[in-house]
Amino acid sequence: MFVITMGGYRAERALGPTDGSTAWVIVDDGYSLHEESCAFLAGLRARGRSSNTERVYAGRVAVYLSWCEASGVDWARPGLLGPWGQNEDKLAGPSVETELVALDVLHHDARLIYAIGTQ
Repeated sequence: MFVITMGGYRAERALGPTDGSTAWVIVDDGYSLHEESCAFLAGLRARGRSSNTERVYAGRVAVYLSWCEASGVDWARPGLLGPWGQNEDKLAGPSVETELVALDVLHHDARLIYAIGTQ
């Protein structure tokens, strides 16, 4: 089993019971699925994204959710600078860009899910 972890949430690889297909999921310390994140990852699969993209995004989203939980921030409404609010010097460079891409896609999908659910 391959696990990406930081704090309260982690990305785990799940195997399909009948066909052995691989999917990535986000779980908390009690192994409960984080529904919105799992829906986001399922959406990546449905759009034909690479399994490597799904794996990397899963790890980054798990880190983000763990940070939000530890900081008392609502993951869906993090504010202007989110995890980098106190570290403006870290707001540049390629590693931050790749982190922000995953979170931007997650928030975009969360807004769509919210909009559909409130109609």
